[in-house]
This record gives sequence, C-alpha cells and structure tokens, in this order.
Amino acid sequence: DVCSSDLATYPQAFSLIGLIHQRANAPVLAQQSFEQALQLASQPPATPADLAEVQHNYGWFLCQQNSFAQAQTQFARALSQAGYNQAGKTWMTSALCQLRAGQRVEARNSFQNALMLEPRNALVRYQLAQLDWQDGNPRRAQTVLSPLNTSAQASPESLWLGIQLARALAQQPEMLQLAQQLTQRYPQSTQAQAWVERKFEDK
Repeated sequence: DVCSSDLATYPQAFSLIGLIHQRANAPVLAQQSFEQALQLASQPPATPADLAEVQHNYGWFLCQQNSFAQAQTQFARALSQAGYNQAGKTWMTSALCQLRAGQRVEARNSFQNALMLEPRNALVRYQLAQLDWQDGNPRRAQTVLSPLNTSAQASPESLWLGIQLARALAQQPEMLQLAQQLTQRYPQSTQAQAWVERKFEDK
C-alpha cells in the first residue's frame, strides 16, 4: 500500500540528508542522519538492498572522516546484502577508500572485483592501470587500460597514461597513435600540452 512504500523511502531520505550534511562539513549531523537511516533500513518494509544502499553511503562518509576500518566494515556489510545490484559501485568506492588509507594491495583487489562486475567502468580501469604502472608493471597496466583507450570513454588522463605505458614498453607506433588521439580529441588539455612538450612524468 501507499504508506508502506512511503516508509520504505525513509531510510534513503535520511541517507541523503546524511550526504548533504557531509558535503556541508557537518559530520556530527551527518553521523546522526546515517544512524537513523541504518535503523530504519534494518526493519520492514525496507529490504536488504535498501539497507545496502545506506551502508554504502555511510561507508563513504566514514572514509572521508578517515575512519577507514569502520568504512570497510560498512562496505562489506553492503556487499553481503541479498538483492543488492550496486556491488560494482561499492567495490569501486571501497577501493578508492583503501587508496586513501594507503592500502594499495587491498585497493587493487577491490578494483579487480569492481572490474569483473562492471568491465565498462572507465574510472576503475584507469585506477587499476595506474596502480600497475606505479608498481612497475607497464605491460599489465597496458592490458587493463587498452579497452578504455579504444572506446568512446577514453579521457585525456587515460590516453596520457597509455602514451607513457607505450613509451616504457618501447612501442613507438602505439605511442604515436595514442598521442594523435589525444591531440585531436583533447587539444586544449594539459595532457596534450605535456605531449607537445614531451614532458613525461616519472612514476
């Protein structure tokens, strides 16, 4: 009935209010809103998937408060909920939080889980390739990155990383092809300027 469906939206409303307080730099109010959202999402008529959405948002809030262990607890709980269809997003957010915490190995695993669920996710591909490149594995980075740079989702950042990988692997034709793509599609970008000036970054 109408009342039940209205009640089911309450957890999401409190979760949204929590995010608004978070953006307004009011962590105490945000914490209260998320706790209210969790309480409402833990009882009928809310579903496990509703609860997972709240846990995802609460996890990101905790991450931004540098409460990294608590954040990962919330992400893990969200991922364990039945019927939750945003697992790729939660794995990605978990990985970004792990990067923030300096947990590179854990972040790689989370990004890989996200990529399995969402192979077309440009941010995940780029971040995973960036980790491989920083870890001194340009070939693996290139394998991850190539599908992105041959798609419409290629960005100045992904193309520039592709150029640096091709350079590291002494693949001159590949490097020039990516550079042409970069300068034609994003001529005003800082990455295109870096190519023109041959300003290659060290890892």
